[in-house]
Amino acid sequence: MAYWTIAIGGGPKNANQAAVAIGNKIYAFGELINDDDECSPYDRLFGVHILDTETYRWESSLGESDRMMYTTLELNEEFFADENDDAVPLYIELGVTPLFRTGHTVVAYEGKLYMWGGRIESLHFSVTMYCFDPETQHWSIISRAGDAVPGRMKHSAIVHNDMMIVYGGEDDLFNFPKTVCAYHFKTRKWYNLVTEISELPSGRESHTACIIDEKMYVYGGTNMFLKDMDLDVLNLKTGRWEKPKVSGDIPCRRRDHSAWVYRGMMYIFGGFEGTERRYLNTLHEFNPETCRWRLMHPCGLPPPVPRGRHCSVLIDERVFVFSGMTLVRRFHRSKNIEIHKVACDLHVLDYG
Repeated sequence: MAYWTIAIGGGPKNANQAAVAIGNKIYAFGELINDDDECSPYDRLFGVHILDTETYRWESSLGESDRMMYTTLELNEEFFADENDDAVPLYIELGVTPLFRTGHTVVAYEGKLYMWGGRIESLHFSVTMYCFDPETQHWSIISRAGDAVPGRMKHSAIVHNDMMIVYGGEDDLFNFPKTVCAYHFKTRKWYNLVTEISELPSGRESHTACIIDEKMYVYGGTNMFLKDMDLDVLNLKTGRWEKPKVSGDIPCRRRDHSAWVYRGMMYIFGGFEGTERRYLNTLHEFNPETCRWRLMHPCGLPPPVPRGRHCSVLIDERVFVFSGMTLVRRFHRSKNIEIHKVACDLHVLDYG
């Protein structure tokens, strides 16, 4: 049985963040809101919101550096390392924090946080791999050995067997890549995962990906041709895509939702349903052994308001849901006019 146990205001005042946990803290990477009314929109700050899950208190950080790197590095994207050259450092200090971006992803690996992708100014898609040390709150760039994969935004990234597996997203040519690529943390190389070409599902963005027992479960998302998509599964052992026959309380197709794995089950929460243009706040459980969906009805407090582009992070038996976009009002005489607002709150789903 799951319970909604906490509902408090405050926290990051923006959507489109990428969040991950290390220990009892959650690190959400995105825009830091400047309270100065005279601040130019070009002065948008990119940093880290940090939640202490024991005290439920937030703090923010731009990160620190030794100011040893040119600020133009990310725009040039020319730095890479020879894997056989011991003189080339693995980490290059940044002079500033990463440029403001959206559609990026963040993963945790061996006590550090790695950010990749996203769109920055002038439709530039980043291919730089950033590392954030939560102990020192220090930014650095990881030099790569070999070529990088093309940048993209609104993709998914998940860690498996010393690799960060990247799928989907949108590239700078407005395409939706169908291929699966992986960054190996030990070799600092990018690889294309071999999959059966005849079975590739349609590319997508704004989806989620979870790994359970050597299979990657990709749910939801959208592209220019299909408004919303459902479930596809990649067998990481065979490289074969599977289309499971699901049953039960099948959720409506959606995008901009969140997903996590708890005790071998995949859960999805919220999102945006494109056909009727509505935000959702339903919670569904997927059993990968039976391929059966179940609509959850948690006890306790009322659920969070419907939202998309939010964050959901699991720590032990608690899921922390925060931020996102909500719909305030739709003018029915004109379906194209809607008022949205950013959710600034924190909710906790407790399995304990």
